[in-house]
Amino acid sequence: MTEEDWQHAHTRCLGVRLSGDAIEETDALGRRIADDTFLILLNAHHEPTPFVLPAHRRGVSWVRVLDTAARDGTRRVRPARGGEVYELEARSLAVLRLRVRKARPWA
Repeated sequence: MTEEDWQHAHTRCLGVRLSGDAIEETDALGRRIADDTFLILLNAHHEPTPFVLPAHRRGVSWVRVLDTAARDGTRRVRPARGGEVYELEARSLAVLRLRVRKARPWA
């Protein structure tokens, strides 16, 4: 992006997903490396901005780890399901961690 792009209101926000299951390296024993998946949301605009949370498979929810607009930075809230809207306050940043519901074995 150019500096001019950042002057448009619709480009004053950014969402980045860091996929912990997309790591291509292996460990010293040749095993696949996997980690948590995080969603980083940034809003440089002077108004709140809605973000639609990724819903790339069933049973996905996002747990807030940090929100700079919350008084204590983390303010406990229920996990948000994929496809729901996360309203990011003006001039703030939020970090969410992916939580995938495990399938229950048949009894």
